[in-house]
Amino acid sequence: MDGYGKRVLVADGDDESRSAVASVLEGARFVVYQAEDGRRAVEELRKRRFDAVMLDRELAHVDGQQLILLARMVSPATPIILLTDGMIDRPDPTQSIGPFAFLPKTAEAWRLLHVAAAASMAAGGLPSSMAS
Repeated sequence: MDGYGKRVLVADGDDESRSAVASVLEGARFVVYQAEDGRRAVEELRKRRFDAVMLDRELAHVDGQQLILLARMVSPATPIILLTDGMIDRPDPTQSIGPFAFLPKTAEAWRLLHVAAAASMAAGGLPSSMAS
């Protein structure tokens, strides 16, 4: 899969998880921006348009649910992928505000890339660098 030029924001407080996701995406030529907490993610969302946002539901300062609501205000059409601890069968309060997908943090690289590509295509198809 080729994410050439697609911008993805990865927000996760766990440095190892965030770096692993970013590495997989960068290997497929996505342009990745990283945020270590909710506050930084909000700053990034205000600075630029993203083709997809991947975020942990438990972030410092602004949690995942609040961040989804803020992202919807800033950029309503941007697909949001919620990174989970693997327990996606339990009821999740974010379902009502519509993440594009739920993805376990331990997902295989091919699955991560497939979901990221599908989300970025749903956002509009053209690379952000060409669309903005």
